[in-house]
Amino acid sequence: MTTIVWDGRTLAADKLGSNGDLKRTLTKIWRFKHLLIGGNGAADSALMMKHWIENGAELTSFPECQKGDDWCEVVVINTETGEIMVYEKSPIPLVLEDKVYAGGSGRGYALGAIAMGADAKRAVEVAMQFDMHTGLGLDILEAA
Repeated sequence: MTTIVWDGRTLAADKLGSNGDLKRTLTKIWRFKHLLIGGNGAADSALMMKHWIENGAELTSFPECQKGDDWCEVVVINTETGEIMVYEKSPIPLVLEDKVYAGGSGRGYALGAIAMGADAKRAVEVAMQFDMHTGLGLDILEAA
């Protein structure tokens, strides 16, 4: 459970992870060359997807975790082109035509905040107020 937001300039995410009924603090967004990567859902699956993307995203080496019940959604922002790609259960990404993105359990709150003029950071802060699965601080990555 997560909130990750891209506003066209900034990628922001909360830091709340869980292990059963225990809260954990973790990072859910990363920079790799000209890509910004964010994962929501199963944290270990998100890290496997991050590794897969950093190693060339070969169709034949797509992580097995994405084919089962512990899959995650991974957003990849190409800061050179502005392209927003979303990976789910397939090695072929959805290419969004939208200019903004929000994912995770707090996405509805975040998109509402964006619609009212908030930036990505503020949108995650709004989600933290209302979504019980969003919290413990936030990370921010700016497009270079």
